[in-house]
Amino acid sequence: MNSNVIITDNYLWTNEHNNVSKQVLHRYQVSNNPDTAWRDGLAGIQAMIGDAKSRSERLRSYGGKWSLSDVAICNDSIHDSKPLTFYGTVGADSIIGEPLYRDDPKPLAQRLYYFQSGSQINQINNVLEAAGLSLATTGASNGQTIAGAVSTGTHGSAMSIGAMQDYVRVLHIVTSDTGHVMIQPQSNPVISSKFSDLFGAQLISDDRLFNSALVSFGSFGVIHGIIVETVSLFMLESYCLRVDYANAENLYPLLTNFDHASRNNLGQFLTQNNLPSDADPYHLSLIVNPYSQNQNAFLTVMYKKDYDAAKLSSEPGASDTRVGDDVISFISSVSSAAEDLAPAFVNLLFGKAATVRRTPYIQTPRNTFGDTTMYKSQGGASSSELGVGISNAAQAVRIIMRTAQQYNFMGLIGIRFVRNSAATLAFTRFSPLTCTIELPGLHSENYYKQVFQAMDDANIQFTLHWGQEGDYSPKRLAAMYGNAVKSWVEDRNRLLPDPIMRYMFSNDFMKWCGLNEAPALTGGDVIV
Repeated sequence: MNSNVIITDNYLWTNEHNNVSKQVLHRYQVSNNPDTAWRDGLAGIQAMIGDAKSRSERLRSYGGKWSLSDVAICNDSIHDSKPLTFYGTVGADSIIGEPLYRDDPKPLAQRLYYFQSGSQINQINNVLEAAGLSLATTGASNGQTIAGAVSTGTHGSAMSIGAMQDYVRVLHIVTSDTGHVMIQPQSNPVISSKFSDLFGAQLISDDRLFNSALVSFGSFGVIHGIIVETVSLFMLESYCLRVDYANAENLYPLLTNFDHASRNNLGQFLTQNNLPSDADPYHLSLIVNPYSQNQNAFLTVMYKKDYDAAKLSSEPGASDTRVGDDVISFISSVSSAAEDLAPAFVNLLFGKAATVRRTPYIQTPRNTFGDTTMYKSQGGASSSELGVGISNAAQAVRIIMRTAQQYNFMGLIGIRFVRNSAATLAFTRFSPLTCTIELPGLHSENYYKQVFQAMDDANIQFTLHWGQEGDYSPKRLAAMYGNAVKSWVEDRNRLLPDPIMRYMFSNDFMKWCGLNEAPALTGGDVIV
């Protein structure tokens, strides 16, 4: 075994929110050698895969431990990717494609970055801001690793950008102890073989395979690195108003036929709420209290502005609540509450969920969306997140609010709007916008089941965020994704033709989903 691979036996793994724990046989930590850049890290991953294979053990990589489901973990061998933090730009001589963000003033060679899988979003933000760049969107917190966030379909609320996987240009995946590939779309490839040859990787240009691998939660192999297209550094001008949700519902008709080519879809709504209306917001979200009717929603609106250091507001301190903190962070700070006190509990909680800002708070994305990895659940916190088509959003939220009142949901409702993704199993799959509805609460598993049933009864198709709690049974997956599930499985089989490797990169979560398979039987001849 390589000297840069550390193995810990009988390791107790727990996620950041303390709602998933696994006793695992072996934890691998693979690190780079500063003198050889990424090379020893890549060799260490291959040695790790070979070692796990020799033990006939499954192997899963994990990053920031931010998922509330067990999507990234198994009981056999696990790989802590966080020590793998090499990064660099892609040289102009290796670039053959066109940019995604064609109106960006900086050339693609300055904006195309390779990040090793363990690079956390807060680390990436620091690197990019120093270079005058930014990720186009992130989740509401920045403790995730780039590979983990992309692989589970983590979304922001950039209505014209999409989720984090939508600015990925190349995936670098180690598929065995001897092989690794770089996958990019054929319709808009971005690197030549000069770049993949440097790593010794096979270059594959294939739209369908790329789209399936984007959101594959570690089951296509071990992600070594990801090439992302960044954008020039910008500022977010943020406002937060406390409003009646009944009035905020006026958003939905304006969003139903959202035109991504237009910059003025929401002028009427913005004017009514005394918000700047010369252009659509970059980000728009709601936090709703289901137990009240008046002033029961926080409306957060953020506008993208060209970077101007002279206009920045003061940076938030380490203890400040930032504009973009996850609602789950507030839920996690509470240890318990009696179900029959749900309305009183939620009413109290809601007042602390956001800070009203009628004058703009202006900061870079790095300082707008904070690091909430410091929040640990004291017990019982849970969260599920649904995606619905924007045309069904108003009805879906009403159903969710009604069900909350019926089943004493001890939590809040977070609503965001995200451009649809081309990733095969992206939960933000509905066009032109997916309305994401997050439901963080205490001891909420039964409530989630009732919500899913109520949505079925209303014939509203929905998806579920892979990194949160929910029903991922084969029947539910078929309802959520239809034939896309079959396509995804076929693409995984193409990339991993060896059934032993497909088994290695599976886990109990995939078994629950019906996405795994046992190795094929051997033999078949007559036994004398």
